[in-house]
Amino acid sequence: MPLGDLLRYALLTLVALILLVFGMKWWGKQRTEKEIIAELRTLTSQSSSFEQFNAGDTRKTLFKTLYQLHLAEDKLGMAPDEALDKVFKVRKKGGFMGGTDPDRYEYSNPGEKLVRNSLVSNYEKSNRLGIFTDSTGLEALKKGEPAQIQTGEFLSRWIEITFIIDPKVSPGIEKIVPNLVVGPPAKKETKSPPTAFDIARAKQLASALNNANQLEREALYRIVKHYDEIAKTPESAPAPTTGTGK
Repeated sequence: MPLGDLLRYALLTLVALILLVFGMKWWGKQRTEKEIIAELRTLTSQSSSFEQFNAGDTRKTLFKTLYQLHLAEDKLGMAPDEALDKVFKVRKKGGFMGGTDPDRYEYSNPGEKLVRNSLVSNYEKSNRLGIFTDSTGLEALKKGEPAQIQTGEFLSRWIEITFIIDPKVSPGIEKIVPNLVVGPPAKKETKSPPTAFDIARAKQLASALNNANQLEREALYRIVKHYDEIAKTPESAPAPTTGTGK
């Protein structure tokens, strides 16, 4: 075989191999994305987010979701908000000159928007606590269990779940994912009363849940009344909370 033909054959073979490798990587990434998004759809469904049978299952759902969001970022380079927009199949609103604005999203279901914002916030908190840097912690999250904090003053302590709306005010609210907040463990000092920020956030969530048809109007009135009464007490602190312990 002439040298020119041999070189041409070698070059074509090399190109074919390169295309095959890239094709396999692309296919593998697409398969991984499909698997992660499918799992996230299950974990963020109506029944998983708002209709759990008990609080323990709700916590497990949150931890498992955080794990899947980490996989999306680690394996696909997909930020949590981007992954959740794919999960909920969100359409971007029209932007300048008929294009799309990446910061404006169209949510037809207010409940999905609540779940998305809650999960993004909890993911950011978890990331600041370093729980995604430890393989043992990741394995725990995958099983729906809490992980250990890997940085800061709470190093090696277990993350805990607190609530925006106190379940004592509205029993059953502890089984709703958007009401859950991931954070470090509580300090041993006596629990302080809700701050103005805590009160405003609780009332805002109650209103949003009612707007999403996930909270009855009577429950909304009861929650708002409860926090309005707390706001009138002199013990209610005006500054935002700095911790998320129980």
